[in-house]
This record gives sequence, structure tokens and C-alpha cells, in this order.
Amino acid sequence: MIPDDLRRAFKAFLNRDRKFSDTHFYKTHAGSRKTLLWIAENYPDMEINIVESSYTSPRTLQFSKIEFDEKQKLITYLAKLQIKESGIIKYVNFIDK
Repeated sequence: MIPDDLRRAFKAFLNRDRKFSDTHFYKTHAGSRKTLLWIAENYPDMEINIVESSYTSPRTLQFSKIEFDEKQKLITYLAKLQIKESGIIKYVNFIDK
């Protein structure tokens, strides 16, 4: 599952009933993206389903499957999603200066 908006996903994470440290969010989002790309590159026969979560209205969550007709297009897509923990921290805490 890939959120369409990392900032919104972070806000949802902060408002969960079961609390974790912010570091948990940064590590899991960076790590899972890196791991999925590694799997796609190293196991070409493995079927990978990408589902994007997004909101169609303030309270309506939708899920959309993203399909690729070639494995290389999937790998390119996943490569573009790569972001380190430090990048996630900067992105979700962005303040226009």
C-alpha cells in the first residue's frame, strides 16, 4: 500500500489510537520502499501488486491498484518512490521559509 500523499499519511499516523514514535514512521516508510524495490529487482518472477491509498473527500478513503505492463516500468516506478529517512523527515515537516 502506497499513500498518495506522504504528509497526509504522517498526519494519520500521528492521530492513531496506538501511538508510536515519529521515528517508526520514517523508518518503516523508507525501509519498505527500499525493500520492495530490492524484491522487484532481484526476483523478476515475483508478482507484485501496488495499491495506492487516496482520499476522494475528507473522509472517504479509496484504494486503486496500479498496474504495469512490463516489469521494468514497475521497477522505474518504485525507484522514483525511493526516499531516505532524512528526506521523509524534511518532507513531512516542510515549512516554507
